[in-house]
Amino acid sequence: MAQKYLDITGLGTLWNIIKNALNLKADKTTTVNDINYDSTNNKITKTINGVTNDVVTATTLKTAMNINENIWKNKKVCFFGDSIGYGYGNDGHSFVDILNEKGFYSSVHKNCISGNTSVNLLARLQESQTEVTNADIVYAEYQANDIVGIKAGTLTYSAIATNIRNSVTAIRSVNTTCSIIWMPLTIYHFDKVGGTDASYYKEWAQTMYPVFAELGINLLPVYDTLNVAGHTVSDNRHPNDVGHELIADLVMQTPLGTSDYPTALLTEWTGGSY
Repeated sequence: MAQKYLDITGLGTLWNIIKNALNLKADKTTTVNDINYDSTNNKITKTINGVTNDVVTATTLKTAMNINENIWKNKKVCFFGDSIGYGYGNDGHSFVDILNEKGFYSSVHKNCISGNTSVNLLARLQESQTEVTNADIVYAEYQANDIVGIKAGTLTYSAIATNIRNSVTAIRSVNTTCSIIWMPLTIYHFDKVGGTDASYYKEWAQTMYPVFAELGINLLPVYDTLNVAGHTVSDNRHPNDVGHELIADLVMQTPLGTSDYPTALLTEWTGGSY
């Protein structure tokens, strides 16, 4: 991720306060003509009668104002999921491990098991109850294996909805304040899962969106930033290291996902490639 510097000019009223304060401190016979943020050297400068001087570095200002560039760095998170969250085909190294290695959160708990479905989430939550109790965000990465179950006749869409409700109830029984983010394979690009499977994902979306909206759960799709070619292992389904890096970047860019479910896609999609 690119380093993000403090853009002091975007702080509106605070910027005016700083300008006024600097004018008051200036000699009465002079005027602060201009104040700028020097993005190259990462500092604020003032110009008095055509002479430019340093005022304060952005680092000093951020410390004084208690501004933390990464507001997520003090967050504790839990990830539950299937083979994608585990890192199948990639030596067990997934986007979850990458987030932990980058130190984006203060702690990352991983309980992802290949082959798991939403049916298994309750058991995983029980195993990790202490971590869930202390978590700021709980991520649940389940969809693909649920679709496998539907195709095999061992799961139904209504049963999946019940699993989601029960899992949220279990989380809320020990943690009433954490954010709960569901991480499906895809919500935007049904074509990435193949023409025949796409209809199952479409129906999943039609059934689950109202449930997520009711429960106040945001979505963060793991596949929608990937290309099958180049971002997956030989099975063309599980992400490789590059793919997992992209998913980790997606999480860091939008840690809380989106509540703007793309319902338009449900009515526009007509089958085959989208």
